[in-house]
Amino acid sequence: MAIKLKPSRTYKTTVDFKMLDENGKEEKQNFEAEFKRLTSAEVKALWDANTVDKDFAETVLVGWKLVDADTRDEVPFTPENVNLLLQNVPGLAYTIVLKFNETLGLSLAKN
Repeated sequence: MAIKLKPSRTYKTTVDFKMLDENGKEEKQNFEAEFKRLTSAEVKALWDANTVDKDFAETVLVGWKLVDADTRDEVPFTPENVNLLLQNVPGLAYTIVLKFNETLGLSLAKN
């Protein structure tokens, strides 16, 4: 058996969520998030500080593969675009935090 004592500094995972369109129909949306791999102490500090979802998401989200559904253009990962996305999609910051926390539990899963 083997274990990585020095895992990569980041990892990628898909964040899925739903939005209502202008007619009230649910639309499935997703993007590939690149999360910063935090130490146990860093995660605990975020939780202990009761960090708001937007700040938590901005701390752990360090990249993405995100395509604009209207233009089909890739959206560059910039602080401005992160802010725009989190401001324009209410609840997405919470969804990002949930996904990040869910991925922490993967190390607890049985092999």
